[in-house]
Amino acid sequence: MSESVFVKRSSAKLALMAVMSALIAVTTTLAIPVPPPLSTITLAPIVIFVTGILMGRWLGLVSAAIGSGIG
Repeated sequence: MSESVFVKRSSAKLALMAVMSALIAVTTTLAIPVPPPLSTITLAPIVIFVTGILMGRWLGLVSAAIGSGIG
């Protein structure tokens, strides 16, 4: 089953991909600072995993690539 059950129509796929890409870009730029030996913490990995679960592997990949590239 390559298609996700949540997304059926192409216009809905495009809209959900745009929203998830924007959400990934926003959560990539927002960072929680931590003490100096560590790096910053972002919520982008969580949103990327949720995108992959909701949209399927290929649309999730494209959406994550666009959102990470923008952010």
